[in-house]
Amino acid sequence: MGYLEEQNELNDRVKWGEVRVVEIDPDGTLPEEWMAAVIRHPSGVVYIHQSNGLACQQRMVEGCLVMLGGTSFDVDKAPTRSRELTAAFHEGNACRWEWAGERIPRNRIEQLSKLVRQIGFWSYEHGLGHLELDLARRDEIAEAWIPVLTPDGPGVLIYQNCD
Repeated sequence: MGYLEEQNELNDRVKWGEVRVVEIDPDGTLPEEWMAAVIRHPSGVVYIHQSNGLACQQRMVEGCLVMLGGTSFDVDKAPTRSRELTAAFHEGNACRWEWAGERIPRNRIEQLSKLVRQIGFWSYEHGLGHLELDLARRDEIAEAWIPVLTPDGPGVLIYQNCD
């Protein structure tokens, strides 16, 4: 199922009350540097998160939320901060919200890939691992919504949207 089909299906399930709904940071009061991954899983819980910079898209994913932060996969390097991820979607002080999906410049994809790979992820089964940018789902990539592969399966990396 493609991204748009998934969003439509989740929207229908939310509308018909088939799932629980959790809005992530709807009032913007979480600390600035938070990050989380939602591991895709038929949990019955749909997370809604604002993303894509000034386009302010409300995107949905069903799964299990895992808070991230403070852990670097490489102990010799500082942990990736959400502002570094945000910077990949900005040019100077300007939000480039149109840099989403296939329109993201190649050098920005490479930048995101390096940053995402540096994010540590603790798994009960696998111990400390890291995230990988899921290029098979490149069409979903937007600021504050980055498809990833985790040691526990596919998911979405989310963090504070710039607006």
